[in-house]
Amino acid sequence: MRVELCGGIASGKTTLATALKERFLYCDAVLEDVFSNGFLPDFYCDPPYYAYETEIFFLLQHMHQIKVRQRQGIPLVCDFSLEQDYAYGENNLIGDELSSFREIYQVTMSQLQTPELLIFLDCPVDILLRRITARGRTSERTINTDYLRTTIAQLKRRLKDTGREIVVIDSHRYDFRKDEDISYLLSGPLHMCSRIFV
Repeated sequence: MRVELCGGIASGKTTLATALKERFLYCDAVLEDVFSNGFLPDFYCDPPYYAYETEIFFLLQHMHQIKVRQRQGIPLVCDFSLEQDYAYGENNLIGDELSSFREIYQVTMSQLQTPELLIFLDCPVDILLRRITARGRTSERTINTDYLRTTIAQLKRRLKDTGREIVVIDSHRYDFRKDEDISYLLSGPLHMCSRIFV
């Protein structure tokens, strides 16, 4: 069983995944190792030129992380989503590169169980930019408002196209580091987590 989190860069995915793991003893957090993607710094400098290898890397990395962990047979919460990977591919690739990416995505999905829950962390772009600046990652310095807007719009379209019910959380309103906010969310919008992580 798996929960996947998606949202804009710096929307709180890792913080929420970590908080859920701490709350539920019988689940494990699968955290994206963004720094292992050596293509990412080049991608942020020249997205069209380096997009293909960057998107393929993230898709395969995420697939592998899930495959390894799902063999353990315990519920997982991922601070990434394969649907977000697909949305980024749609946003950043064209032509043969996009066709190739879609084929790899289909193979990837055929090897994984379907997640029980998709959670979208919604957050205003100006707040995301403020958070990105505050955390000071060198590779993220070139991220701008337009890039955030287009990737989030593409993600929303992708989530709608899945036809699945998506839990939407306003990640600007809640602080996932606070116990009281997590408790409130688990008694309301995230109540399904209590059934999944048992």
